[in-house]
Amino acid sequence: MAHPTLHWILLVLHVASAAYWFGLVAGVPRRVRAFTEADTACVPAVARALARDVAGARYGALAAYVLGLGLVFSAGGFAVLHPRYHAALGLGLLWVAVSWLLARALARLLQGETTAADRARIRGRATALAGVGHLLWVTQLALMTYRG
Repeated sequence: MAHPTLHWILLVLHVASAAYWFGLVAGVPRRVRAFTEADTACVPAVARALARDVAGARYGALAAYVLGLGLVFSAGGFAVLHPRYHAALGLGLLWVAVSWLLARALARLLQGETTAADRARIRGRATALAGVGHLLWVTQLALMTYRG
């Protein structure tokens, strides 16, 4: 194992970046609802805020994964980790895929290539995908912190 102080620094940064990622994604359904219900004068500002949140979530996810890999290697590599960390990594990759689907739907919404029915469907999809993502995130958190 690497120096304990390095491990703790990586852990704190990993948790902070994951919280940043989670926090930004938690607000996406609210922003989507505001975007789909906004009058035309407000749409550009809401679209910029939504695009900023999605871009920030990407950076938070990247930082969480890079720091998580740093934690893995500071602990001695994948071979020494409990299988629940492997499961958490798999769920994290699934969460990245869910986030990608959410970002793709939001990109269509932001490009304005939607009808009112499409906007309602995208709003529902964004809410559902964010809920699935939160469930995956909480499950990951439980897998990584449970010591039983």
